[in-house]
Amino acid sequence: MAPTTAQKGPPSQTTGLRSHEQERAASYALLEKARSNAAKECRYNSQEARRSMTERCQQATGLVPYPEQLDIAECVILGVDCTVIARTGWGKTLPFALPQFYLKDRIIIIQSPLNVLEVDQETRFNKMGLSAIALNSETYTDDVHKAIVAGKYNIILAGPELCLNTEGRFRPLLRTPTFAKRIAAYIIDEAHCITQWGDSFRTTYSELGTLRAFTSLKIPVVALSATFPPAALEQARKSLLINADFAFHLNIGNDRPNIAWEVRHMATGKSSYESLAFLIPENLNDDSQFSRTMVFFDDISISMKARRWFLSQIPESLRHRVKTYNSRMTAFAKRRVMKLFRRGKIDILFTTEAAGMGCDIPDIEVVVQYMVPGSLSIWMQRAGRAGRLQSIKARAVLLVQPSIFQERGRATRREGDEIIHVKEIEEGLRRWIETTECRRNVSDVYFNNPPGRKCTSQLRQL
Repeated sequence: MAPTTAQKGPPSQTTGLRSHEQERAASYALLEKARSNAAKECRYNSQEARRSMTERCQQATGLVPYPEQLDIAECVILGVDCTVIARTGWGKTLPFALPQFYLKDRIIIIQSPLNVLEVDQETRFNKMGLSAIALNSETYTDDVHKAIVAGKYNIILAGPELCLNTEGRFRPLLRTPTFAKRIAAYIIDEAHCITQWGDSFRTTYSELGTLRAFTSLKIPVVALSATFPPAALEQARKSLLINADFAFHLNIGNDRPNIAWEVRHMATGKSSYESLAFLIPENLNDDSQFSRTMVFFDDISISMKARRWFLSQIPESLRHRVKTYNSRMTAFAKRRVMKLFRRGKIDILFTTEAAGMGCDIPDIEVVVQYMVPGSLSIWMQRAGRAGRLQSIKARAVLLVQPSIFQERGRATRREGDEIIHVKEIEEGLRRWIETTECRRNVSDVYFNNPPGRKCTSQLRQL
């Protein structure tokens, strides 16, 4: 279907002023108008499309799509830009596949932040009976290029560098008219990376709007994340040239009711490895069982030292159950460790961001962050690896170093003077750490989550 219903142009900030109810009503009015226009132009039948996608999805996966997942899929079919905020584990990947159960000979391009995530999604899509390929410097061979040109794959996963590299082969292919007309949509997975990484770490994330400069504006862009606070959402829209007034916006919220949130105070700073002792079972012996755990670090060397300390505290017979995962490891070593972790051969993973986003392992019981990260968004992303199986009562533990609470000039400060901390951190994260009320309420305000959630969690600060 040739999408003709979505208007593109400079992003608007008017959506940010709407209530949740107004924003939802405007989005569904836009989608209904797109359906109506498509019905007139090319006899599109929304009910038939949704029925077809549902039946084929159920046959391929055993899953019945949520109505909202079908709404996102219809945005792709109809050419409507879309932004999505939904908690980890909600099912943001399925809408990537649904359009391919309806469209014929069209290609979905998925921008993915990590090779491990690309490979994971490639496997999942192929199991659905779809033809998917994860592209990176190791997999993009001459034969793969020829297969892509020949139309073998209908889902292509790639990092932004591959799509924007002017010296490579993939970007020129995207600009080829015969290939470009087969592109159904650009999907920006983990779209919070635009703000989290785009400034310095991976600047190509801030340049993804370039895709729209050399392809048709009729090709929709879908940006999804579990952590899209209002400012990050607005920046992502600007980067991707999404006009908020003519884009479908779905905000499910990112609260995870099956995760218990904890803050633990570290005795010292980065060398306070004993703060991890709570992960060691009581009455430790050779038959002890560890909880399925991911421990996140922002520094590889600290993670390796922490693991060495941890190994020194447990019997030698259990040490093979605790491994590290980071970007310094070879591709083979990372694949092997992740495979063993998925299969339950490894219980505790001392890791960095390299194993974070999109790590879809359903039975993780505990996530620990060693020292505060850069923002509340980063912490929520990492904590979201826990309890993806909703029946699991998971824990997310933030280990906070003493400098976070220390104040400069406290002895001489007068009443009303500004409080200056030794360690400055994002204000939203500080509020989340220091609140004496429900931390979920702090998160709801920070992320602009929809109303209606009842706070049932108990505050835990140790």
